[in-house]
Amino acid sequence: MLRQTFFACTMLLIVTNSVARADAPNGGAILVVGPDIQLSARTAAGDAMTRPDWSQTAQGNIRACLENRMRRANRAFQFETTNALLQGRSGQVLRLHAVVADAALNAQRQHRPPNAAQRWTIGQGARDLAADHHAQYALILAGDGVYASTSHDVLTLASNLRTAAAAATGNALAAAALGFHALRPRVGGPRILASLVDLQSGDIIWIRQIDNGPDDPRTPEGARRLIRALFRNSPL
Repeated sequence: MLRQTFFACTMLLIVTNSVARADAPNGGAILVVGPDIQLSARTAAGDAMTRPDWSQTAQGNIRACLENRMRRANRAFQFETTNALLQGRSGQVLRLHAVVADAALNAQRQHRPPNAAQRWTIGQGARDLAADHHAQYALILAGDGVYASTSHDVLTLASNLRTAAAAATGNALAAAALGFHALRPRVGGPRILASLVDLQSGDIIWIRQIDNGPDDPRTPEGARRLIRALFRNSPL
């Protein structure tokens, strides 16, 4: 049944590369999904090991930046974790969003000619999120990154691999639901994705991904610069 429903929802996908539209929101409550950030340490052997402490710090810094941005814009908003939404009926909506967001970003990278008559949409299932959270829009965020670590840090982390592995699995599943299908730790600065969805139509009205940015979300100032760069020329 789930497979049939997912197939039916997938048929709602309409191909385009023009997702930033003129009818961007000027009001309406926003459900912020995430931010789900997975940061890892690169070992001397070249492996990447998830750092739950780094990830939590980055999530807190980015969340604080988003809260300040929403308050300055006088917007009603609420946060919800992706893992929590994946456990309920909204999980299917987020998984479909991953498919659509991935396709939309690929279209942007290929610089396809815009077509105003087409759009990216996840369909009417988005109204479940609207009804459950009394929101008109969903702002969905995920990110990852790999940083160098001292030998002491790596040894400390290695002593608690079970915790690290569990955190890695949870974050990877959450970020995959937001549009990072093949999320794997890779060398480089932060990669962060943001998508704004109209929950009445299901349309993605804006989407952007930054790769290998110079700003480190583990610091408050780095997170502020990263969010400013991500939302430059956005409807929010």
